[in-house]
Amino acid sequence: MRIPFLLKTYPATFGLCIIQLFIFFLIQSHPTVQKTIIDYGVAFPKWILDGEIWRIATAIFIQSDFSQFFYNMAILLLLGTFLETYIPPMRVVLIFLASGVLSNSILLLHTQAEFVHFGSSCAISGLLGMLLTLILLRKIPLPLYTIPALVVGIACLFINACLSFHVNAFGHLCGLLGGFILGFLPKSIKKPQNLD
Repeated sequence: MRIPFLLKTYPATFGLCIIQLFIFFLIQSHPTVQKTIIDYGVAFPKWILDGEIWRIATAIFIQSDFSQFFYNMAILLLLGTFLETYIPPMRVVLIFLASGVLSNSILLLHTQAEFVHFGSSCAISGLLGMLLTLILLRKIPLPLYTIPALVVGIACLFINACLSFHVNAFGHLCGLLGGFILGFLPKSIKKPQNLD
C-alpha cells in the first residue's frame, strides 16, 4: 500500500529514481552491458562535438559506483519529494533535466577535451536551486522538521561533488544557477497538502 501511495503522491521523484535504479542495475549486471552504456552514454566533449549530442542528456542517468548512486538517490528523494509538495510533478522533471543538460553543456565548453563527466548530481543541484527560489523569493513556509534533513542533504550533495572525479564543482554551480533561474517560471504554487 505504501509504495503505490508514494508513486501517486510523488510521481516525478520516484519515476526519476526508478529510471536511474534500472540503469544502475543494467550497468552492474554484466561487463559488456556496462561498457556499452558507458561508451554510448557518458558526456565526452570530443564525441559530443563530433555530433553525439544525446550524451549531454544521457550522462545525467549514469552513476559510476554504488556510493555515487546512493548519495544522489537519497538527495533526489529528499529534494524531489519536498518540491513536489509545492510544484507540479512535470515541473520537477523539467527542472531536473534542464539543469542537467545546461550544466553538461557548459562543462563541454569549460573542461578539457579528455574530461569525461556523468552523474545526476548537477541535475539535482538544479532542484536545490529551485528550492532556493521558492524559499527566498516565493516565501514558501519551511516546516521546522524539514530543515535538518535539508541541511544534511545539501551538505552530502556538495561533499559528493568534491569527492567525485567525474563531476566538478563548477558543474554543480551551473546546475544550481540553472534551477534557480528556472524557478522564476510563472507557474502557480500548490497548497502543501502533504505537510498538514
